[in-house]
Amino acid sequence: RRRVEMRRAQMEARLQRNMRQAEKIEEQKREAFFQREVEHEQLRQQHLEMQARERSLQRHQADLQEQRRKMVLEQAKRDEESRKAELLGKFEDEDENVQRVREA
Repeated sequence: RRRVEMRRAQMEARLQRNMRQAEKIEEQKREAFFQREVEHEQLRQQHLEMQARERSLQRHQADLQEQRRKMVLEQAKRDEESRKAELLGKFEDEDENVQRVREA
């Protein structure tokens, strides 16, 4: 009878150790799961921030391109005005020359 009780006590002790070990393993799994969740969320946030930066850079680049386009158009307009003024000056000079020839 004593032997049976001793054996039962050993089995109870082993069962308790196994239960504690199982709980410890479950806790480790739970911690690993939550750690992966945190890491996944951090990666997701980084990805979202990177996308936002990319969109911002694209908007900035589009703004710069638009600004450059406007500057090119303004320069073309100034060049055209300058060419018109030059042609008008030549026309006036030629007109003066024609008048001088007629008067002579």
